[in-house]
Amino acid sequence: MVRKLTVLQVLPELEGGGVERGTLEVAQALVDAGHRSLVLSGGGRMVPALTAAGSEHICWPVGKKSLLTLRFVLRLRRLLDAQRVDILHMRSRVPAWVAWLAWRGMDPARRPRLVSTVH
Repeated sequence: MVRKLTVLQVLPELEGGGVERGTLEVAQALVDAGHRSLVLSGGGRMVPALTAAGSEHICWPVGKKSLLTLRFVLRLRRLLDAQRVDILHMRSRVPAWVAWLAWRGMDPARRPRLVSTVH
């Protein structure tokens, strides 16, 4: 039996475009395979399709190009631990910095695997 994974994909928003479509496709494949799919973004018109397909959405504005976005680092670190995320998938530059800083500050024995996709 394959262990059920929790995968968190992080991107700026879910309005439309290639990154967003890819996120929904990966999320659907994870759900279809029996895994838990989480997506963190600033929201957008594609969120209803994401959640209807079985994924969970967390709405934080992690894609804003501002130093204030760094306030999500500790919050994300806590989320990764609380949700027992196995794989952290970064899909865009600004959210990737937030995610990487959160990930880097975790205990290496407990932090998720890190994946980055370039579109």
